[in-house]
Amino acid sequence: MAAWNAAELRARRLGPCLAMAAGMDWRKFGSSLVAIGLTTACTGEDGVGTGSGGSGASSAGGTTASQGGNALSGGAGATGGDLGTGGSGASGAMGGSSPGNPLFFDDFEYEVPATADPQNLARFQSAGWATAKAINVTGSHGGNLYTAESIEGYAGSFPGVASNRVLCINSLAGTLGLQTDFYLQLGDGVTTDALPGDVWIQFWIYPNRVGAEQTGFHSREKFLYPCDGPYPCSTNKWLWMLSSSSYEPQNLATSDGNAFIVSRDNTVGTVDYALAAPENVSKIGQTDTSEWIAPNRWTLVKIHYDTSTTIGRYEAWLRPLGGGFTQVASWLGGVTPDFTWDIPPEQVGGHRMLRMPTTMPANATNGSEDAWLYLDDFAIAESEADLPSY
Repeated sequence: MAAWNAAELRARRLGPCLAMAAGMDWRKFGSSLVAIGLTTACTGEDGVGTGSGGSGASSAGGTTASQGGNALSGGAGATGGDLGTGGSGASGAMGGSSPGNPLFFDDFEYEVPATADPQNLARFQSAGWATAKAINVTGSHGGNLYTAESIEGYAGSFPGVASNRVLCINSLAGTLGLQTDFYLQLGDGVTTDALPGDVWIQFWIYPNRVGAEQTGFHSREKFLYPCDGPYPCSTNKWLWMLSSSSYEPQNLATSDGNAFIVSRDNTVGTVDYALAAPENVSKIGQTDTSEWIAPNRWTLVKIHYDTSTTIGRYEAWLRPLGGGFTQVASWLGGVTPDFTWDIPPEQVGGHRMLRMPTTMPANATNGSEDAWLYLDDFAIAESEADLPSY
């Protein structure tokens, strides 16, 4: 993470009130600049956001702006909190936000067109990805990966820190009638781990289901797929999916662009929920189904896996934009009743590669649907405290 001097800061045109903070520790995350430790808000029309529930400084990460209800508003430039529509739209940073200290972070603040371009791979690689595969990147297979400045039917600002662009994951499984295999990839699967054994992953997600972008989900949408070697993988200790089923323990169903989250299909270790049918003991889903990923809404997803010992753990939280976190999955080996997760000693640790997504859906079944999933602020960290906060 590189520090930026005052001249570079002004060149990035982050607004006059942020330029006043040139003496702060500015760090680069992806292609965005964030001030570390800025606690005093700028004043004037560029520095204050107000909302239905209170007020606070939104440009400098003030501690009260995020409590200003769902309709923050403010001046141009650095303000315009992400819980509303203030300032110049998506250019405002969320009040009370912090960049954290992640191992990997992509805010997608760079241009990758939806059309084929020989430079698209290099654009993703410049943001830290090892490689990418998509129709608009490499000519195949079944989906597109691009960055967007707007979303059909959505008029609000983006939820990330100082966010002007988001990633679009566009599966064309239904249109093309095939099993997709497109992804962004971290790591090479051979050398050092791309993911630690005790890993935290967080991102904002927005499934669009408006107009021409009619997102649908099936029971196995492989979304975060780690591995230690080539795919199809035989060395993954977990596989995180979006799903039309909540799986164990409640086995509820949803549709119309709604998605539950699930961890299943590990090929290393033994995941065993004793109360499930024999074929479902490793399909660990939402232990709380009061919250899920809904269409046409930003949801912050926070995931924790720990395979750093011989006893595995998986937890997940969901937070709708403007709301609070709900823990929707808690599967702690040897702690959660009737649940064990045993990992062979020689397999303890992280993974050397991660792909996002891969197959959406996992099977090329009749009735497969397309999907338009928008992501903002994708982060990987070694602890919850190191994740960005909003």
